[in-house]
Amino acid sequence: MRKKIIILTIIVVIVLLGVTVFVAFDINPLKRNQQIDEDSYFTKTIEIATAEQGNLQNSISTKGTIDSVNSTVEKSPVNAKVDEILVENGSKVEKGDTLAILNTESLQNEYDELYKEWVQAKAHLGNMKQTYTYVRIIATQEGEVTENNLSRNQNTEDILKEKEYLLAIKSGNSEQIYSDDIPNGEITKINYLSAVGRTVESGDLLFIVKVENADFNNQVEKVENLEKELEIYKNLLKNPEIKAKENCIISDVKVSTGQYCEKGTVLIEMKPTEEIEVKIAVTKDELRKVSQDKEALVTLDSGVKLTGFVNHISYSPNDNDKYLVTIKINDTLNADFNDILPGLKANVDIILEEKEDVVKVPVDAVKSDNKGEYVLVYTGNMEDVNTYTVDTVPTEKRYVEKGMVTSLYVEIINGVSAGEKVVVVSVSKNENDFFSGMIGY
Repeated sequence: MRKKIIILTIIVVIVLLGVTVFVAFDINPLKRNQQIDEDSYFTKTIEIATAEQGNLQNSISTKGTIDSVNSTVEKSPVNAKVDEILVENGSKVEKGDTLAILNTESLQNEYDELYKEWVQAKAHLGNMKQTYTYVRIIATQEGEVTENNLSRNQNTEDILKEKEYLLAIKSGNSEQIYSDDIPNGEITKINYLSAVGRTVESGDLLFIVKVENADFNNQVEKVENLEKELEIYKNLLKNPEIKAKENCIISDVKVSTGQYCEKGTVLIEMKPTEEIEVKIAVTKDELRKVSQDKEALVTLDSGVKLTGFVNHISYSPNDNDKYLVTIKINDTLNADFNDILPGLKANVDIILEEKEDVVKVPVDAVKSDNKGEYVLVYTGNMEDVNTYTVDTVPTEKRYVEKGMVTSLYVEIINGVSAGEKVVVVSVSKNENDFFSGMIGY
């Protein structure tokens, strides 16, 4: 019994709620349709626009992130301790700014050790004598000499910088080429048999190369390299500062103050701003319209406009189902250093289509019917515009031939001339009236 009472109570509550909603909101399709008057819910206004002579452009417009084309690093030029690091991640650095200072005491110690090594190497070189090996180049097959680029007293390496090979001998369908397989050295003798048109036998002497002793040359090179390093240490002892070679932003400081670094250790990673690119994300539909080398216009926050082109397109979507497109900037000469730092934002327009010197009208000025597309050309006086309604404004219906269409304008090929006035009808919804009709007030 108690259970039946609970069920009946629930049913009664539901019925009462339904009646309340029905009455309060007047949910009656027939009555609602009778109350709604379309003209009372929408306002139509007219505007007069001028058909202009100008340029049209279709583009993909979006925001992008500035980045450096290349990353660069500053390495320790010698073995030394770092005395001070003057930058941190994200620092803006201009060419000539000091990045780090090396410890002069450690520089002096390294210089002293290097100087001792140079003295020993120099003494060892003085005890050595230059010796030569004379290499005889022999024909390996019978045939006719078809090309000869040999020159007496000239190095084989120098000849091969300008010519493809030293000597060529043809035998039947095969050809014997003498090129970079010949040891580098001075050509001291050229046999007359090596002349073009001559026939040689297998084993004939072609030419002789004088090759310097490798040990002696290696020692000479070692002494020269030590002298170059000593010069670097001398300069650093005078000025132990490591300076930026170009404008950049610091992306990663790899060492800390007091750290000992060997020559070649990466101290700082940087992103130069001389060459920049802008990375944007586009939808799949936009991607279909983008192609390599498409022209782009990049507008910086300062208002400075830079030109560029599509340099790279990624056809793999990211987590947001967007596709990465990279715009390479042509040059940054007109931009301030602070406006092109990696990480900053910029507006990007990828130009898809462009026309110059065309007649154009607003998109909303063009209407269509079963005969084609048309515009309403205003035939009244401009001072009377505000006295007309949509129904009374004087117009001439004129069919037109359309050309290029953008989001704002339509190119008119035929039908309207530049300077003529066209009517644009805009419709806006009266939100308050519409909803008051819906709830029956």
